Amino acid sequence: MSSYRPLPMLASVGATVTNINLAPSILRVTAFNPTGGVPAFVQLFDAKAADVTLGTTAARYTFQVSPGDNDDALDDLYFAVAVSVACTTTPTGSVAAPCHISPAVR
Repeated sequence: MSSYRPLPMLASVGATVTNINLAPSILRVTAFNPTGGVPAFVQLFDAKAADVTLGTTAARYTFQVSPGDNDDALDDLYFAVAVSVACTTTPTGSVAAPCHISPAVR
């Protein structure tokens, strides 16, 4: 079984693309959507935040987190360049949806 090293939690991620790790990574991520009515789509990019334009740059991985729910531990997500994240109201959008991200790297 592979072990993961936790990284700092990212609270209130929205439509501002945020760096998780600036090196190639194998990632585990848990996301929480604190809202009561709007789904959040977590977009994970294989790029540094400065190189991402929301709504234009394709995410490497995207997953939905239901309102008030926790999407637990997506494992073994591979990124060749770097890892950055944003949370939006649609899978490829640029409108902010609040979410909290707990990442870990292997």
